[in-house]
Amino acid sequence: MQRAIGITSAEFRQLRPVRRIQGRFFSLLVGALPSEHVRCACVVSKKAEARAVARNTVKRRCREALRGQYQNIKKPITLVFHAKASASGASYAEIAEDVRSLIMRATMP
Repeated sequence: MQRAIGITSAEFRQLRPVRRIQGRFFSLLVGALPSEHVRCACVVSKKAEARAVARNTVKRRCREALRGQYQNIKKPITLVFHAKASASGASYAEIAEDVRSLIMRATMP
């Protein structure tokens, strides 16, 4: 994920969720940060997956799925994807489909 698109720890503290959307493998927080472009983050807690290797795999798959969806997001919003426990057993195709559907639901008027 490009540095300009990511969210810093200071911005995480300022983030106030506007709404939460539940997906199959992720819970999406749509927030409001003063920004001129889309900001995204993928969070995988130890509660969702205890092993670091599996957490990193889920994060990489989420970031890669996001990379293909940036052009579909027209307005500047902040998206934080929180992985559920079921995400560690999911394939890339399943994660990409869930990310795509969550973004579609988040950006609908």
